[in-house]
Amino acid sequence: MVDGAWARFQAGDARGYAETVAEAISEVRDADAVVLAQASMASASELAPDVSVPVFASPRVGLAAAAASVPRPR
Repeated sequence: MVDGAWARFQAGDARGYAETVAEAISEVRDADAVVLAQASMASASELAPDVSVPVFASPRVGLAAAAASVPRPR
């Protein structure tokens, strides 16, 4: 949980929401990775470029998995 982030999202402040999440990501020190489980958080990973661990966002991974599962035309 990131204090204040959801209130910004509900208020329609998408940029402030992403910045709040990005700030929290930047403070991670003792983890192997950060997983942003909500699609709405994906843009936060781009606002926190100096993170020392990998940041995974569900839309990218989810869309890649969905695309890989679609049968290719013959």
